[in-house]
Amino acid sequence: MRVVVVGGGVIGLAVAWQAARRGADVVVVDERPGRGASWVAGGMLAPVAEAYEGEEALLRLGLASAARWPRFAADLAGAAGADLGYSRNGTMVVARDPDEAAELGRLHD
Repeated sequence: MRVVVVGGGVIGLAVAWQAARRGADVVVVDERPGRGASWVAGGMLAPVAEAYEGEEALLRLGLASAARWPRFAADLAGAAGADLGYSRNGTMVVARDPDEAAELGRLHD
C-alpha cells in the first residue's frame, strides 16, 4: 500500500511513521517539514481546558487521545533512541475575572 501524507508537521510525521511501521510505502509532501504549526505549538495536551459546552463528544475524544499519548511517546522515544522530555505535570488554568472563574467552575464540574 502507498500512503501520501500532505504536511510534515508533528501530526503528519506521526501518521507517516505509524503507516510505515505497518508496512506502507510512505511519501511525505511538505516544502518545510516541521516548520508549520509544529514550530510554534507548545505541545500541551489539555482537552478539558479546551472544552466548550456542547462539545462533549470532542471532549471524550480528547480525553481518550490524552490517555493514549504516554504509550505513543514511549514508542517514539524507543524508535528514536532519544528522550523526548515528555512529562505529565497536569494543567493550570487561571481565571482573570469573575466570568472566567465561573467558566472554570463549569469545566471542573
